[in-house]
Amino acid sequence: MTTASDTELLDIEHRFICRILTQPEDWLITAQAQIDEEFFQNSKHKKVWQAITEYQREYRSVPTVAVLRRDFPKGTYKFVRVEEPIEFLLDELRDNRRSALLEQGIADAATAWEDGDYSASLAALYHTSSVINRVIPVADDMDLTKTGDERLAAYMERIGMDEDGVVGIPTGYRCLDLATGGLQPEQLITLAGFSKNGKSFVLMDMARAAHLSGHAPLFIGFEMSNREQGERVDASRAGVSLTRLRNGTLSDAEWELLKRSVADLANMHSFVLSADRGRTMTISGIAAKIEQIQPPVVYVDGVYMMEDEQGEPRMTPRALSNLTQGFKRLAQTYKIPIVISTQGLEWKADKAKGGGMSRTTVGYGSSFLTDSDGLIGVEISKDNPDIQIIKILASRTTQPQDFYVKRDWDKGSFEELDYNPFETDGSYEDDDDFASY
Repeated sequence: MTTASDTELLDIEHRFICRILTQPEDWLITAQAQIDEEFFQNSKHKKVWQAITEYQREYRSVPTVAVLRRDFPKGTYKFVRVEEPIEFLLDELRDNRRSALLEQGIADAATAWEDGDYSASLAALYHTSSVINRVIPVADDMDLTKTGDERLAAYMERIGMDEDGVVGIPTGYRCLDLATGGLQPEQLITLAGFSKNGKSFVLMDMARAAHLSGHAPLFIGFEMSNREQGERVDASRAGVSLTRLRNGTLSDAEWELLKRSVADLANMHSFVLSADRGRTMTISGIAAKIEQIQPPVVYVDGVYMMEDEQGEPRMTPRALSNLTQGFKRLAQTYKIPIVISTQGLEWKADKAKGGGMSRTTVGYGSSFLTDSDGLIGVEISKDNPDIQIIKILASRTTQPQDFYVKRDWDKGSFEELDYNPFETDGSYEDDDDFASY
């Protein structure tokens, strides 16, 4: 190999390839950075990189220059010595790739803008942002030997924060908060339930709890309109009948409660509902909404209705896998918890075990279990329709367990039971030993 000249040092792609050949031990950090052929815009460099990666896949080592010379003889490609650190070259290669993607995204957005399609123009920009976050991952490593003081300071901040040990955003359900410590940054939590079993109620309860604890949630719904969701929130906050609110038959006392609740809400921090199906049907669209609102936590109702930007048919396993992976990346990118809901399929339930929600009944694909930090089942008891069962089906932080909630469906309120009502004489209606919300 010869030494790189000043002119050659400007060619990042060339320098990067030659660095790998000079220091083959750098292959591991390159693989972790997920560098592929799309990072090479020069066709000659791309072909050399393809040859290197194909050789590495087959022989588990980086080829020597002598091996590459068989396909790239002298005069067709020049191999030089490069001394710059691999970290610098990786950063430069990422910047070039990011610049190319951004340039294409801006061009697509400009074309849509010139055609008068402003929504498509905005979507193109946010799609570009999503693609950049996906194909150019940011390293997030921690050396435990060097971060002890930082970790101890974080642990100290938790002391005395909450008597129940809730260090994250509360769910509104004491049982879940005790088990999980609340919703944590970068988590993806999935609620799954059979149709008409109240999973949307639970999801909205969680959003209300976040709001009451001082956070400004974003609630995105695909199954109900903003008006319907707003009615649920107002009825629950005021403690009035949702049915009578909707049909205009509230009593005078209920009307006063409603007016007081709405006035109180107007003086609080934001609580945004979004049913903008034109802009939030994709991961990029939701990323755009997050960029716009900057919420500390996001709730998405009915993700199985969303569209896959990679072209897979809706509600197929591949489409859902792309969606759950996309939501996990959003949680990690914006460092916020995201809670999503999806359907359970009753025909997949094990009738011999009561036919309830389980890991296998989550609808249309296994990616909800694979990509979520917590999978929570929601179902209505077949013995009493006023009892809702909340199940931690899988979690990275706690064991599977069941909880029982007595719910007033009309007012949207609930009471957590401290016992299994179906292992008693059924007199739970007269028992005061429960937590209220």
